[in-house]
Amino acid sequence: MAGYHRKIFLINPRFQLKFSFYLSLIIFISSLMYPWAIYDLIGQVIANLAIKSPQDASALETNKQTLIILLAVWQTGYILLVFILSIFFSHRIAGPIFKLTKFLKNSRKGGKPEVLYFRKNDYFKEVADEYNATMDSIFQNVSTDFKYLNDVDMYISNLANVLPEDKKPLIEEIHKNLNEMKKRYERHLTSIDNGQKS
Repeated sequence: MAGYHRKIFLINPRFQLKFSFYLSLIIFISSLMYPWAIYDLIGQVIANLAIKSPQDASALETNKQTLIILLAVWQTGYILLVFILSIFFSHRIAGPIFKLTKFLKNSRKGGKPEVLYFRKNDYFKEVADEYNATMDSIFQNVSTDFKYLNDVDMYISNLANVLPEDKKPLIEEIHKNLNEMKKRYERHLTSIDNGQKS
């Protein structure tokens, strides 16, 4: 499984784009302080410089606009980088949730049980371990219950031979329900056996 790589980065676009947008927005708002502080500082320097050297103050005033444009471009690039990195970061969260959901749906439908694993750099590896342990426990219980159902069914069949006729319809109903339960268990156990053989 070491060679498994996920090619799609937007696994859960709604979550990932929302997460990236809000994170970028928070960083954008919090980082607005430093361009504002630089702009204010340059304004104060120009005001002080205008008293001593009006020519230097005029030259600095001209460069002030260029500096503000450069800061705006820098800020835009920085926020874009944060947004892209957030997509990659959220990919490591969305991927395991997506895969776990897929495995749970498969288990609910009675599909072949598989061992859940996440990629090397994914988060929540302990969830995969817990899922695998839980599925093992459930299927062991299913196997034990199935054996017990067989015993109960045999006991009830034997009991039906000695009961009075008026009680036999009730025993037949119990026997029918037990057979339906056994069929459900057999489907799960067959999928487990096939999963272990493959």
